[in-house]
Amino acid sequence: MPERGETRRRLVETTAQLLQRQGLNGTGVLEVLRESGAPRGSLYFHFPGGKEQLTVEAIDYSRSVITAWLRKSLDAHSRPGAAFADITERYARRLERSGYTLGCPIAAVALEGTPLSDNLRRASEAALAEWEELLSGYLAERGLGADRARSVATAFICSLEGALMLARARRTAEPMRAVGALIPALLPGS
Repeated sequence: MPERGETRRRLVETTAQLLQRQGLNGTGVLEVLRESGAPRGSLYFHFPGGKEQLTVEAIDYSRSVITAWLRKSLDAHSRPGAAFADITERYARRLERSGYTLGCPIAAVALEGTPLSDNLRRASEAALAEWEELLSGYLAERGLGADRARSVATAFICSLEGALMLARARRTAEPMRAVGALIPALLPGS
């Protein structure tokens, strides 16, 4: 029998995966239970706030995974253009491997859930703010002024999320690679 923490972890991770594939409205609690292998009563035991609480925790989990994923590229490259190009290329390959089925779980929740739930809005905003802060901090450390660093970080996140949408719709990673080719032009020393 799985430990209490293990069941909770499986529910959160499964929800995050389903959000990537089918968005918030396409992810139901019965599907989360079935996919995670968790017992039926476990969802409300672990998440008395129901789907909303589970989704907030899945956003927090996804935020930490994606932050680590971004850091990997930033830590591997001292030049901003190379780091941002690496992020987009890694994302392009991930999309191709998934058959263009995996989106951004944060974007899905932000688009579908935030008009209805302030908790989902705050969780989505916190994730996006963390990524913006990480990227702008990296750029500022490399000589970009604070305002310019924040603007470029914001533009990159917007471009990445937009490219993801186009890539999934067109079933090609070319929009992602276009971002990877254009964003470095905004960066010094690229």
